[in-house]
Amino acid sequence: MTFTPDQIIAAFDEIRCFIWGDQYARYQPYKDDAKTAERWIEHGITLPIASVVFFQRMSLMHERWLRDDVDDRSNLPNSLKVFDEDIRIALIRLKGNELSHWDKEESKWLARLNGFKKNQAHWNVDMWGERPDHPDCRAPQHLLIELKFRKKK
Repeated sequence: MTFTPDQIIAAFDEIRCFIWGDQYARYQPYKDDAKTAERWIEHGITLPIASVVFFQRMSLMHERWLRDDVDDRSNLPNSLKVFDEDIRIALIRLKGNELSHWDKEESKWLARLNGFKKNQAHWNVDMWGERPDHPDCRAPQHLLIELKFRKKK
C-alpha cells in the first residue's frame, strides 16, 4: 500500500491534537513537512509505523511539557523533522536490522547535545564528560560539527 506525504502530515496533526487538544492544532504544516514525509516514504516508512512513532514520542514530549511549563509552546512538535531520528530507528527495525551499538550510542549523544542546546544546566559532566562547548567533549565529532558546536576542519 502506498502512502502520500499528505497522509503522513495528517496523521501527525491528528495525533498532536489527540495528545495536546484541539486548541494546540497547527494552522498549516511546516514548510518542509512534505519533503520530510516524502523522504521517509521513499525509505519505506508506512503510515501505521509513522503513527506509532508520532504517538510514542509525542506522549513523552507531552509528559515533559506538563512537568516543565504548560505555557511554553516550544515543547510542542511543530515539524515532522523533530521525528527524523525516531523514524530512522523505526526504519531500521522495520527492515529487520537490529540497531548496532554505535547507532544506539549515536542517538544518545544526539539527544544529549540537543538537550544541551535547549538548557545547558542539564549537562551531566560526571556521566558524559566535558560539555559540548569544551574542546575535550567526548561526543562524536561529526555530531558536534553538525550541531554547530565545532567548525569543520
